[in-house]
Amino acid sequence: LIRSGGPFPYHKDGATFGDPSPAFEDPEYRDMTDSDVIPTANGWVMYVSLGPRLLLAESQDGKAFRAVRMLDLGGSVCDTIAVEGGFRMYFHKNGDPRGDGKMSIWSAFSKDGREWKVEGVRLKASAGGPDQLGVGDPAVVRLADGTWRMFYKSFR
Repeated sequence: LIRSGGPFPYHKDGATFGDPSPAFEDPEYRDMTDSDVIPTANGWVMYVSLGPRLLLAESQDGKAFRAVRMLDLGGSVCDTIAVEGGFRMYFHKNGDPRGDGKMSIWSAFSKDGREWKVEGVRLKASAGGPDQLGVGDPAVVRLADGTWRMFYKSFR
């Protein structure tokens, strides 16, 4: 169950929220987490994490979504931003046990928010420090000066 008070469920003070109502509910996808919603030229798109994969859901009004299909990008827990010419999605991939076994953050690009092309790895665990065991759950924001900053979860 993913809840929403609509596409913009917050009050003008940014801290007072309305009573949320279900935006997406499907008995076939009971273990979904970490929704990410974007407005596109053809309606709203939601990406929902299901283990190591993403489910794509669509809505015309941003309030009621229906499942469309699974995305095979190789990762989950995404953050999607509008960029010139389309959208960029940042997501984490679980570590490959045949490699270093550490989570890493990747990106993909889409012109429409529905069809994606994986671009490659964007952030790996450092050799030492607080993220040496892996990086995941990216969140990307554009700062007032036009630069971008990524926040992410690390493992110790």
